[in-house]
Amino acid sequence: MRESALFRYHTPPMRLALVGPAPPIRGGISQYSSALYRTLSRDHEALLISFSRQYPQWMVRGHEQDDKGPAGIEVPSERILHSAASSTWKAAAARIAEFGAEAVVFQWWHPFMAPCYLGVMRHLRRRSGQPVKAILFCHNLLSHEAGRAPGRRLLERLLLGRVLQKSDGFVAHSKELAGQLEARAPGKPIRRVFHPLYDFYSKWDVPKQGNAVPSLLFFGNVRVYKGLDTLLQAVARLPQDFEYRLVVAGEFFIDPRPIRRLARRLGVDGRISWIGRYIPNPEVPRLFRQADLVVLPYKAASQSGIVPLAYHFDVPVVATDVGGLSEVVLPGRTGYLTPPEDPQALADAIVRYFQEGEGEDFRQQIRAFRRQLSWEAVVDKILAVCGEIRTPGRPVGSRAKPQSRKEKGSRDSGVGSRKEEGTF
Repeated sequence: MRESALFRYHTPPMRLALVGPAPPIRGGISQYSSALYRTLSRDHEALLISFSRQYPQWMVRGHEQDDKGPAGIEVPSERILHSAASSTWKAAAARIAEFGAEAVVFQWWHPFMAPCYLGVMRHLRRRSGQPVKAILFCHNLLSHEAGRAPGRRLLERLLLGRVLQKSDGFVAHSKELAGQLEARAPGKPIRRVFHPLYDFYSKWDVPKQGNAVPSLLFFGNVRVYKGLDTLLQAVARLPQDFEYRLVVAGEFFIDPRPIRRLARRLGVDGRISWIGRYIPNPEVPRLFRQADLVVLPYKAASQSGIVPLAYHFDVPVVATDVGGLSEVVLPGRTGYLTPPEDPQALADAIVRYFQEGEGEDFRQQIRAFRRQLSWEAVVDKILAVCGEIRTPGRPVGSRAKPQSRKEKGSRDSGVGSRKEEGTF
């Protein structure tokens, strides 16, 4: 089957539950959940189950988990789940069963969520009078940080395997992820779709600002796999007469002191603006409007929400060729790709972009490409997976009858591998 990104999957209105972080929880997955709920609820009845606490405090080492500023999209959610409290898994399942969900979409980004999600699935299947389809929406499969810890990687693989076994179908944001899913969960429906635009910043938007010198932006949480050290080595290799400014904006989840020492040792610290904290929504547009080029020097990735965020503000991207980044960074059209952990190649790509002076052409290409990055396309893929899952006892797309207690909360406050071929 070949489908364009604008393919629309027609189905009668359904009852669908989304499970994952939602505002005020910080982070891209939380914003993703709220934007997906907004689009899904236009034509379907939707319930968004979120977390009262996403991680135990020892896992975040004092970092705030909630955003105290304004949310990008205000949507109703029910903060029932605690990732480490089994009683809340049962409560979430009870609420989903009461809602009468025909399918549940679980946001998946880290194997730590496996016990929680498995608990919800187990209790839901016990409580529901009819089978409920479990769809795993995969942003990553395994964590990026476990590669240097074999014991942790083995545990993550075991947890992932169990969740894949209990899930009925999958949606992924890259060919690489879809291929991994096909290998790990053969015979289950898999759909893939571009990561859509985060399009809710208009209320804080500012005009594009001209820069006296080229402005580079590294944006997002700073972790080892994000490759900030590679970027510092790259800018240190830029020609001496190449004037630039680098903005590093994001919360450090690693010790920042070695990175700052590296910048000083390389002699580039004076050209860097360090914003080493969480960036609230109202501050995001100004950072991207000031940037001439967004740089993603990742050492590993499955995909990234930073690319569509840059495209929303018409900013080209230089990224490393890892994971699914090559599917959305189009060399010579919307940016450039370089090998991972190659500072000289990264420096050459940065210089090439500014020397060739094709910024306006790149921006036009970005505007054309981003028409494919829609939330409607994401909903279509979810519905397509629902249609391919073979659930005994219920016709595809039929409406579940709600259980007796009146709805409350959010409304009140496959047989054979079906991984898509061709275009997204």
